[in-house]
Amino acid sequence: MASNIPLPFPFKQMKDIVTQVRETIRREKLLTGGEKVLVALSGGADSIALLNLLNTLSGEFNISLAIAHLNHSIRGDEADRDEEFVKRVGGQMGVETFTDKIDVPKYQNEHGLSVETAAREVRYKFLQRIAKKIGAGRIATGHSAEDQAETVLMRLLRGSGAGGLSGIPVVRGKIIRPLIDVRRHQIIELLRGQGIEYIDDSTNLDLSMTRNRLRHDLIPKLIQDYNPNIVETLNSTASLSRGEDDYLETIVSEEIKRVTQAEGAGFVEFNLASFTPLHIAIRRRLIRRGIEDVRGSLLGIGYSHIEEILTLIDWSDSPKSIDLPADIIIHIRYGRMGIYARESLPAYPGFEKEIQIPGETIIPEIGLKVSAEIISGGTSSPLDNDERGLEQIFDIGLAEKGLTVRNRRDGDRFSPNGIVGSKKIKDFLIDKKVCREERNGIPIFVSGKDIVWIAGYRRSSVGVVKDIEKGGIRLRITPL
Repeated sequence: MASNIPLPFPFKQMKDIVTQVRETIRREKLLTGGEKVLVALSGGADSIALLNLLNTLSGEFNISLAIAHLNHSIRGDEADRDEEFVKRVGGQMGVETFTDKIDVPKYQNEHGLSVETAAREVRYKFLQRIAKKIGAGRIATGHSAEDQAETVLMRLLRGSGAGGLSGIPVVRGKIIRPLIDVRRHQIIELLRGQGIEYIDDSTNLDLSMTRNRLRHDLIPKLIQDYNPNIVETLNSTASLSRGEDDYLETIVSEEIKRVTQAEGAGFVEFNLASFTPLHIAIRRRLIRRGIEDVRGSLLGIGYSHIEEILTLIDWSDSPKSIDLPADIIIHIRYGRMGIYARESLPAYPGFEKEIQIPGETIIPEIGLKVSAEIISGGTSSPLDNDERGLEQIFDIGLAEKGLTVRNRRDGDRFSPNGIVGSKKIKDFLIDKKVCREERNGIPIFVSGKDIVWIAGYRRSSVGVVKDIEKGGIRLRITPL
């Protein structure tokens, strides 16, 4: 239903809002002057107010305006009515108007998203496409102070760090939000006072949507029973968090250059020797940044995923793999943590190298180096070593037989140390939840026909030191 209810209204309110928006634009550097601004116009009160306020300020900032409206095909005749209303507004104002109609429910089902997420993804893709088409340097959306408060509260309830609590960014790429400091009641009073028509969206009353429940139920209760200034408080929280988040992100931008060992299309690898000493807050952000760089977004990546990765880095010496949403694979192996899109996982070539004893053996195919040394007799038992570690001591007799390192072959079996009988390496690695793509990158040490060590996972009973007083062979694996 269109709202066009003139109310007694002093012009001072219009001036106050114009001043507020002008200050936001200047403080946040939303416009530099001379841009073409694409206004996302739903037809609702916020976007209509945005269009009129930017039109009022267009001469001052030397900007030209265009309008974009997307029909989401969700509300049937009502959505078609909104599209026609936007076209009429654009025609009356003489502003170039672009519209499109996309089947959001179909997109939602195809991508397994909530209706809100599907609509947001489709809408922003549409806006970016139109902006590129017409050469718009900015895309303006009508998010208000209430939208910011709702976003902060929603993320707080779901669990979020400073990045999430910073709320809706005032500027992100081409997207700007000039109304972010304006209260919704100011917007309604402005439109009614000036007799400006807008559209009421019936879905804003749908309490099955989390944001609507916050807007119509939780926030009014908080205002009434706890804090009458809760909207301002949540906006202040967003502003403070945004400043701290920006500062930490500048640190992350520098650290990621230092810890990145390799990167390419669909993957990035961190050097754990540089990564692990960093503060936990920076480590969390580096992982999130790495995932976002590889995948393009953090959708579906939560606190639990980041903590699982950190726990494995801190407590596991053996190689590990973690499957994340959207086909992201985390490999933790031999001093590196790799973040891969599944299609970008490395395909390890076959290799077989003779181990130089003593000396160093380079395995470029998997980016590792094996150092071997003869150690003199002592009292420490090699069986005290963590079998998952990357350093092991073997019987000195293997020096005479010789050692080679290679990747696995079909039919490989070994006799795990401390267990009677043998086991297929394939089955062993499956039991250890090593993904198929990673198995060929594991170095396997062989003496004669016997497998003596699956590096990082398990030793064999072959090669166990019989008499440490006679010395042994120490093998140490490090990244190149």
